[in-house]
Amino acid sequence: MTGQCPRIACEKVQYGGVILYKSTCPECKENNLEELQEITCTCCGLKYETTTKRIRVEPSSFRKRPVFKVKKREILARQGNRCYWCNRGFGGYYLNNGKIKQLQPQFDHKTPFAYTGGAYQTDMVAACRPCNSHKHDKMFNDECECKKYLLDRLDFLVQQGKYVFFN
Repeated sequence: MTGQCPRIACEKVQYGGVILYKSTCPECKENNLEELQEITCTCCGLKYETTTKRIRVEPSSFRKRPVFKVKKREILARQGNRCYWCNRGFGGYYLNNGKIKQLQPQFDHKTPFAYTGGAYQTDMVAACRPCNSHKHDKMFNDECECKKYLLDRLDFLVQQGKYVFFN
């Protein structure tokens, strides 16, 4: 293998807001943890590249902090008392699994708590239950991608008769 770096499998691990690549050196079997997929072994100095075979999120030691009533009112006022993701007004009704429910705000993290490990107040938005439950802990490249995913998902569920929204 002259001139080429060996390529081995690695595990992509997220620790809070940091992503690291965990691999085992093919030469000395030392475990390495790096920010990039091009790794230089800390033990024998071998340079190698990795391909991600598994993704894992380490549980955060942070605890969720409650969103205070004043902050909730500020968020709702900023959003015009509407869901951040689908823009439906809170107070309306929808039918789900044969039950009529009221659209009420749930306070959601734009970046899922599971990835950031912190309840940053600047990351909070008001979301309706359907959007919040379908977004769950999914990660998106940007807010537009998230909104598109949620609107497409809700449209699909409306077509399937799982949801009916009323004004």
